[in-house]
Amino acid sequence: MQIQPGLAPTGAGPAPVMDKIVVAIHGIGPALRSESIRAAVHRFGALDDPPLPVLSLGYFNIGSVGEVCVSRLDVPNKDPLARLGFAEVYWADVPRDLVKQDDTLEESKAWGRTVLSRVRALYARVEQEAKRSGWKAQLTPKDFSQVAGVIEEEIETFAVLEKLLYLPSQLGLLDFKLPDLLRDYYSDVQLIAEFQYYRQVILFRFHKAMQTIIEWFHATYPGISRDPEIHIVAHSEGSIIAFLALLQALSSSDVKSPGPQATTISTDWITCVRGFMTFGSPIDKHILLWPKLWDPMDLASKDFRHQRADAQVAMVGSQRNHPLVLEKPIKWRNYYDYGDPVGFELDTAREYLKEHQCGAFQFTQHDDFGFSRYWVPGAAHVDYWNDDAVFAHFIDDVVLPETRPKSQRKAPPPPSRRIVGIVSTAIPYVIAYLTQFFAVFLIFKATLATFDFLDDETYRGIVRSVLCLSVLLAGVTVSGRLPRLVKWTNPRWWVLALVAFVCGALPCLYYLDPEVSNFLVDPIARFRIGREFGLLAEKLCVPEGNLLLVAIAALVSLSGWIAPRRPVLGGWMLVGSATVLLAGGIVWRFMDADAQTPIWPMVLAGFFFLYLWRLGVLIFDLAFIWHRYIRHSVALKAMHAWRGRRDAAPRRWRMFRSRA
Repeated sequence: MQIQPGLAPTGAGPAPVMDKIVVAIHGIGPALRSESIRAAVHRFGALDDPPLPVLSLGYFNIGSVGEVCVSRLDVPNKDPLARLGFAEVYWADVPRDLVKQDDTLEESKAWGRTVLSRVRALYARVEQEAKRSGWKAQLTPKDFSQVAGVIEEEIETFAVLEKLLYLPSQLGLLDFKLPDLLRDYYSDVQLIAEFQYYRQVILFRFHKAMQTIIEWFHATYPGISRDPEIHIVAHSEGSIIAFLALLQALSSSDVKSPGPQATTISTDWITCVRGFMTFGSPIDKHILLWPKLWDPMDLASKDFRHQRADAQVAMVGSQRNHPLVLEKPIKWRNYYDYGDPVGFELDTAREYLKEHQCGAFQFTQHDDFGFSRYWVPGAAHVDYWNDDAVFAHFIDDVVLPETRPKSQRKAPPPPSRRIVGIVSTAIPYVIAYLTQFFAVFLIFKATLATFDFLDDETYRGIVRSVLCLSVLLAGVTVSGRLPRLVKWTNPRWWVLALVAFVCGALPCLYYLDPEVSNFLVDPIARFRIGREFGLLAEKLCVPEGNLLLVAIAALVSLSGWIAPRRPVLGGWMLVGSATVLLAGGIVWRFMDADAQTPIWPMVLAGFFFLYLWRLGVLIFDLAFIWHRYIRHSVALKAMHAWRGRRDAAPRRWRMFRSRA
């Protein structure tokens, strides 16, 4: 254990006692040693005047993995930040070694099926309660089969998008981190949640680090009898490790290392913990999906129902060898961005503590802070480390609440940036539409160059035609995909699908050049169509060809509703029906055309049209699933309800409201 000598405080007189130790623990992914503590030090130092520079990793480097170094900020002795020491618990080497071996962790799709089976088992309790109480459960096995198809399709979507966006990412134009984030996430979650030995290795490392910090403090300041205050800063999956370690320390007097030659260490370090900061935390998901991780804990505290915010907490659990009394409840503050695919509100964690009558944490719904501050979903999970507002609130509220003069207002909770929420929500849908716009543009230009069917071949005429057709295609995509992505028996989805199709059809009905529609529907229009169809077009004041084109689009959209509920099959039915129509139209046109007319431009354009449309469908699916089930927490809230053996009530138009 050591103090980094290059970070000694400046100024005359002895250095102040480092009686507040901030311990950082990193989250998922291939983190570098000392990277998380360097980020925490920078966030604390950024609040000084002037802000401290970014330090290199070398300032924090020590010996082997598992050792702990306590560092301090390079600030004047009189600065309140001079009281702070910083340390890190590093564990990324454990999953990294397993990934290299490639013989332990499960493949993503196979592991996804095991997670889905856990969700199914969770819902089985609801079905049992439904049978007992005489009401009907909302979900069926077909619903879970549909979810399995969605998961597999979205995993493939990530792979496709990653390959397509490889070149822009290499040029620095776009950093698409979501596939890497999800790969890291499922690997680390497997390790922590399902591999007991490796989980115990990491937890024991955390306990040992905390004990070492206490021992170092008393060895460095032998004349001080009090213990230091410890504040834990935990990101992502690191919050699972920290929370499990805290609960173990509250319920048991000691822990043992895994393996045949077990080492036992005390957990009395828990009496020093004053603050607990989590951000991007998936604690709720772990409680819901892996309940046995949390079962052995004995967390009851005395006078739980009448516990005061600043009063002592006496733990009365039977697993401890000696009584445990906390001077104050641990101040827990959780932060999550609505665009973070991993971190959420921790209402299930609060419910878990309440069920176990644990008063060791000061953590109410007012200590759970959600916001929309980061632009990119994949990057949102790590952008907390670069957000001064998040750390300023935790420092002012928990770590150094006494340093602000009464005349100065403490840092408020991190506010949402309204424009960020709007733009980040719209971006994936705009990308999906642009993909379909270019699909229509390619085949329209190839068709126009081959057959020369449009009188108004000006830029304005071509753009108007392409816009009308691409909007119609987008309406077909949305209305045809909704039944594959939701429980389609709910009438509100019928209404939404109808509205989406009508919005796509109206420009085509009234603004599309009749020459374009007549050319496109001519192979079908040559067959006898009832006189009533022409009367309907006349009544609606639209060209008959435009109305027939919209009717054909409606049939293509309906193919998404009549297909089996497998999402992949539904997607191919949607694109496949259009492929049949497109191929038939091309063949028909070339039968009527001059024998010298080359066919290969149309075939090539048709291929790229279908490819880009399919890609647009995948992007729309990903965006819709992201916003409905993750950003707006529909899936997590449903599982939270199932945990209480009750069905989740339908969330009316939930996707249009803030998760907060």
